[in-house]
Amino acid sequence: IAGGAFDEFAQPGEDINVTRARLRALLPQAMQSAEQQAQNAAAGINDLFGGVEAAPIVACHDNAQLSPLTSRERLHGEKEALGLYLTGHPIEEYEAELAHICKRKIARMKPEKRTQWAAGMVVSTRIMKSRRGAPMCFLVLDDRSARMEVSLFPECFEKFGRKVVKDEVLVLEGEVQADEFSGGMSLRAEKVYTIAEARQRFSSGFVIDLRETDMPTDFGPRLKGLLTPHRAQADGCGICVLYTGDTAAARIALGQDWQVQASDDLLRSLRDEFGNCVRLDYASG
Repeated sequence: IAGGAFDEFAQPGEDINVTRARLRALLPQAMQSAEQQAQNAAAGINDLFGGVEAAPIVACHDNAQLSPLTSRERLHGEKEALGLYLTGHPIEEYEAELAHICKRKIARMKPEKRTQWAAGMVVSTRIMKSRRGAPMCFLVLDDRSARMEVSLFPECFEKFGRKVVKDEVLVLEGEVQADEFSGGMSLRAEKVYTIAEARQRFSSGFVIDLRETDMPTDFGPRLKGLLTPHRAQADGCGICVLYTGDTAAARIALGQDWQVQASDDLLRSLRDEFGNCVRLDYASG
């Protein structure tokens, strides 16, 4: 939105994620207005004063119906527009969870005889052929503390290669070795997990803790509606509800039929619906 119109849509003290969400919501209207203005100019359609009048853009100030940009959406937009992440790093929203999975960040990893877990964002990939002609992959993993090269040899790449996507956050198990070329560490991967798969592997499931708040009267139907699109056939995350009433307290574990894929979308929708009482439990992971 040109002409310094940003201030018109930014409200004092407003979260920048809400402002950016409002601007993104107005983008189709702004584009349509600009296209119509260009068509009018090309056809010689002018107003009485000789200028081409742009269609007004109607501001949308209804925050109740406007979802703020998520951290991932904000950072993705910054990377697309600027070529870099300006206000953060994509791994930030996962750091608390990853601390339960990986004992060390990349900067502190050392060669050991046993396998280790590493996590980070894929910043680059390079696919080549082994001596036998089978495809293999080298990727660079970044967790904000440092970067490390990871190798997926043919057998591993065949199993997990579809998960290796630039800008995705992955959790990997493998052997850490000293990299003589870079002077740092490298990892020979044996297993590769997406964030959702790592949650299912290491957490004991979702917890909805309603002990400090009133349970909504329509809690059951609302929860069912959110979980249904994410139900897992196998190896999903369980759902547990903690509830305290006037005379009793309960820990309600949903049955196996209601195990779910622990995706970011589900976690976000549960928190949008029920607030910060929703968490993934790693206490026994």
